[in-house]
Amino acid sequence: MKTGIVRTLLSFFAPGSLLLLASALLLRETHVSASSYGFVRFGFFVLAVTGILLSWRFHSARVSSILIALVLVEEALTAQRVPGAATQVTFTLLAFLVPFNFVLLNVLRDTGLNFASLLPRMGILMADFVALGIGGQRHVAARNLYVPSFVNAAFALAFGILLYRFMKSRKPVEAGFFWGMLACTLSLRAVGEGIAAIGYLAAAGLILAASVVETSYFLAYYDELTGVPSRRAFNETVRTIGERYAIGIVDVDHFKRFNDTYGHETGDHVLRLVASKLSRTPGGAQVFRTGGEEFAVLFAGKSAKEAMAHLESVRHTIEASSFRLRGGDRRQHAREGQERRHPVAHRSRGKRHGNGDEGMASVTVSIGVAEPGTRNRTVTQVIQAADEALYRAKERGRNRVELAESAFYTWRSKGQGAS
Repeated sequence: MKTGIVRTLLSFFAPGSLLLLASALLLRETHVSASSYGFVRFGFFVLAVTGILLSWRFHSARVSSILIALVLVEEALTAQRVPGAATQVTFTLLAFLVPFNFVLLNVLRDTGLNFASLLPRMGILMADFVALGIGGQRHVAARNLYVPSFVNAAFALAFGILLYRFMKSRKPVEAGFFWGMLACTLSLRAVGEGIAAIGYLAAAGLILAASVVETSYFLAYYDELTGVPSRRAFNETVRTIGERYAIGIVDVDHFKRFNDTYGHETGDHVLRLVASKLSRTPGGAQVFRTGGEEFAVLFAGKSAKEAMAHLESVRHTIEASSFRLRGGDRRQHAREGQERRHPVAHRSRGKRHGNGDEGMASVTVSIGVAEPGTRNRTVTQVIQAADEALYRAKERGRNRVELAESAFYTWRSKGQGAS
């Protein structure tokens, strides 16, 4: 559990917070002449274009559209530098559009760079352009610009929404939106302080571009459904695991039959539930989804017997957990007879309400554990031994943890067991 919390905090605070802090320190300590303003603007556009190209390459309509919005913000802030052009009405409208755009462009469903995903985003950006153009006309110029209280409230609400979306998905791009909007907030408050306003916008562009790179890493090394590391991460981790370790191979009991009975959406919920419980395995365990309904639990510096105790604990936790079966599954009635003939690991515990099949169900897992030894010297051999122990657990009735035979005999030979 602690590992999951640390991973979440690292994913949220880095690199967005570090880039923003570095930008703030640089802008505070650097005194750039007004003649260098054009150079700073050029740097901002380079970062924005780079981020747009990266997001285009990785098919992220959300990031590409918010970066285009940042370009509109930069143009509006630059217009404020023209004598007689700075109006409180225009600035207030600009300040309000920033949180509005960050939230709306973030929550719109991102299906890649296709017409269905780009059309509503382009409509929002066009509306921004028109609103700023109309709002900047026929108003009295102002010397001291400020952010009104209702705009501050809009920012607070937007920060809450973006933080909630990150906590729900744990994806780097969500954190990028949060820190990018914070950089834009600092930019708006730095209007009239030389290049600081554009500098903070450049930081926002850099943060969002970095979030695209982080997201590509996340997709490569993490399972998108469950949020735990994937097989690729597992393969790279075991290469440098050391000489003393234990591996547990976990398989959800009767998952295919359960999937066919209750539907794939409920099956996905089961996998997320199991992954969540496994991620809380004590003993410094690292959890990976290695394929389908199979997970691997890696214990560095632990023996198979030590790992077995931790896995037995999490097995009980999973067995005791329950989740609600939502109504609307049309296949359940047709398969009730089949369930009675061939019971699955998930059993209904609740009553049905109305026309739905709403009730409670549970899931169990079978686990095989192995460690390196005289018979299993390589990681591949250890994994194979854990697989064999898993199959033995299934043959002996499922919902149990089995120790690989080589590890069992090693444990017995040390005088630590007699049964």
